[in-house]
Order: sequence, then C-alpha cells, then structure tokens
Amino acid sequence: MQLNRTGILLFCLFGLGGAVFIVLGLLIPAVAATFLLIGAIWLLTVAGLMVYAVRQRRQGKHDEWLWKTGIKGKGTLVSARSGAVINDQPVMTLELDVDVPGQERRRVRRKLLISNFAVHVMQPGLLLPVYVNPQNPDDILVVW
Repeated sequence: MQLNRTGILLFCLFGLGGAVFIVLGLLIPAVAATFLLIGAIWLLTVAGLMVYAVRQRRQGKHDEWLWKTGIKGKGTLVSARSGAVINDQPVMTLELDVDVPGQERRRVRRKLLISNFAVHVMQPGLLLPVYVNPQNPDDILVVW
C-alpha cells in the first residue's frame, strides 16, 4: 500500500478535526461530552489507520523482497474456496502443493484477495509461481 496525497489529506483532516473537537470540548462546557467523544473517535480512527498503513507498507516491502530474493518454485492448486468478499472481490482460501528446489513437497494454505476476473481460473491443477524465503520455508509468496 502506498500512502498517496488523498490519504495524507484525510489523515490531516481527521487528525486536525479531532484535535479541534477536543479543544472545543474543553473550552465549551455545554457540549464537552459530545465534542470530547467525537474528537477522541476521530483521533483513534487516524491512529488506527496509521498503524494499518505502516503494517501494509511493511508487508508490501517484505513481499517485494521475497519476490526478488526468494527461491522460486511452483504451487499446484489443490482447492480454492471463497468465504468473504472485500469491495466485491472474493477472499479465497487456496490450498497448494508447493514444490521448491532443495525442499520437500508440502501442502500450504493461504488466504488471498483474488480479482473477479481470475476467480474462474482458480481450478485444481492450476500451476502458480511461488517464492520461498531461504531462511524460513514457511514464509511463502504466492503470485497469481
């Protein structure tokens, strides 16, 4: 995830807005409870979104590193199930038999957000490229 200008603008808007609500809540006793609550909610929302953005950025950098330095192998799709939907895109649980040079074949399960255009392709027997961390064989990137 890359934080763009719109995201930064929203962080600033809600962060400053939350601070303004808290200051007004402290200055105006008649609306103190409501404004303090709104301000706290806005600031907590900004904090939560910042934590999420940092985690997504780290995950993206890790995936990029794994793609560049990982051991390339192949994953044979055993099964694909969809349970949830995010923005009309299915989150699918993929079960793969992973073959990586120098390692035993093993079965792994990963949850991935799959494009609607690719859902019909996710059939048993499909070969997908995978990249495995040389130091941690459980750290696997599935590229679809």
